Amino acid sequence: MFINIFVVIFWVIHSVFWETFVIITGLLIPFTRVPDWGMRIWAKYFVRFSRVKVDVEGAEHIESENYYLFVANHMSLFDIPSSLGFIPNRIRMISKKELARSPLLGWAMSVIGHIFIDRQNREKAVKTLDKALEKVTKKSYSIMIFPEGTRS
Repeated sequence: MFINIFVVIFWVIHSVFWETFVIITGLLIPFTRVPDWGMRIWAKYFVRFSRVKVDVEGAEHIESENYYLFVANHMSLFDIPSSLGFIPNRIRMISKKELARSPLLGWAMSVIGHIFIDRQNREKAVKTLDKALEKVTKKSYSIMIFPEGTRS
């Protein structure tokens, strides 16, 4: 019980620190790798401190300077930090628009260019996917999408 409380307290403090770091660096020095670095550190330590084991298979086939479309299911809370922390590419996620309103997390995601999709409006969703394609081709970001749309 004590360890679980400690883990949750760590998650909160850790997330507030790194999300603030991403917001500040994203605003002050945009288009650099510094905000991505902060996001990756947050993700790796979130997973590791939770004592979740991540096995990466096939990473030798991913070139860190190329860009890709990563498609995954959404099985748990750890899918996102595992992806951000252990895939070597600069990733922008396509996320539900409701996350954009989340204090700190939504702001950090917005500042560094994650893409928010309106799952209720098909026309807006298609425009959002076009915007994602533009990010891939012009800014060399990889895109991560969870087509299921939520944890199952």
